[in-house]
Order: sequence, then structure tokens, then C-alpha cells
Amino acid sequence: MLDREKVVLMTRMAMYEKNEGDKNIKIYGYYRNDFITMELLKAFVCVTISFVAGCGLYFLYLLGESGPALQNMDFWVLLKNVLIYYVITLIGYGLAIYFASKTRYAKMKHSLRGYYEDMKAYCARMTHKA
Repeated sequence: MLDREKVVLMTRMAMYEKNEGDKNIKIYGYYRNDFITMELLKAFVCVTISFVAGCGLYFLYLLGESGPALQNMDFWVLLKNVLIYYVITLIGYGLAIYFASKTRYAKMKHSLRGYYEDMKAYCARMTHKA
């Protein structure tokens, strides 16, 4: 005879595993600080690549628009401004990634806690009925 609660638990666990279980279990393999550090390193690499590409495109734009004007431009002032914008962008994006990663890890912990409680309830029902 089928036990309705066991079927409900099995269905809930299967839906969790199918939808978000794999992703959450991968995240669960890291300590919180390691996960946040890994996400910050990925963000650093992405911001650096994007910023270099953006500066290259801006330089090409300036070269096409006013090639002779580049000769009169103060290189050190331009470099200082670019570095200031880079640091501001890096700090802003880093803070956003830090808080997003922290929240994502907390949600994963909460979600897995519910999954493991369902698993315990299912196992208890299996041993109780046997």
C-alpha cells in the first residue's frame, strides 16, 4: 500500500534535485569564505578583461575621431583617470558580488537544510514502516 506522505516527500525531493539541487550541492562543497573568494576572483578577472577591452575600444574611437589630438593629450593624466575609474569599478562590482555571493550561499544553506529534513523524514518513514 502506498503511503501518501512518502510519495509527497519523494516528489518534493525529486523536484528539488531536478531544479536546484545540483547547483546547490556544488556550492555546498565550498566553505562560505572560499565560495565568496572564488566569486570575487572571477569578478576581478571579468572586470579587468572588460575594462581593458573598453579602454581599447575608447582608444580606437579617439584615434579615429581625432588622431592629431592624441599627440597633444597628456598621457599621465589619462592613465591616472583610467586607473581611478578602474579602481572605482572594481570596488563597486566587488561589493555587489560580495553581497550577492553571501546571499546566494545563505539561500543555498537554507534550501539544503529543508532538503535534508525531507530526507530524514523519508528515511524515518521507511524504517518505521519496515
